[in-house]
Amino acid sequence: MATFNQIRDYLKTKIGGISSVQEVFKAQKADLEGFPAVCIYPSEASSDFATTTENLREYVFDIRIYVRYEGKDEEDIDDNLSAVVDEVIQTLEEDYTLGGLVDKSVIRIAPWGWEEREQGVLRVAVLKLHCYQLINIA
Repeated sequence: MATFNQIRDYLKTKIGGISSVQEVFKAQKADLEGFPAVCIYPSEASSDFATTTENLREYVFDIRIYVRYEGKDEEDIDDNLSAVVDEVIQTLEEDYTLGGLVDKSVIRIAPWGWEEREQGVLRVAVLKLHCYQLINIA
């Protein structure tokens, strides 16, 4: 049975292997320096009845991908961010069991937005990674 921490550690390593990603953190960080930057953290969990001897556990992680605005054209920023999002999705789809830690994982894209921070204006994409595993309760 995988834990939040085991899954998050695996995600940090996996996403950190993407050459276009400059920084990966296992928490929501206020101070980002290298861009694109990725923050991974747990956001939800549930455990639902599956059978008389198993529950279906779900862990949900927010994967926030940041690029810096730097006065560029908004379309260029979205093109850059979209390319990184595609790389992250492809990487996770190719390893949907996360190295065998979970039975399956599903990616959902949440609304994108803008954030103003000390580093300037950032464009952010949010992916929700839903991880499922059957847990023996007998």
